[in-house]
Amino acid sequence: MDSYIGARKLPGDLALVPRHCQVVYCQFRSQRNMEAGLPVEEDTIFRFYSMTKPITSTGWRIGPC
Repeated sequence: MDSYIGARKLPGDLALVPRHCQVVYCQFRSQRNMEAGLPVEEDTIFRFYSMTKPITSTGWRIGPC
């Protein structure tokens, strides 16, 4: 992801790993809005467009906490 952010192909990202309904790892980098210079934060909302179906189906298979 660093190479995509460095090449300005991706403005920023957020990685989160849950375990037993607790966040064990959370890292966010770079900017959510490059024009305004706003950073990625914990509550940043990302648009996935056509990726919502695979992500929703994966979450459904894991089950709720």
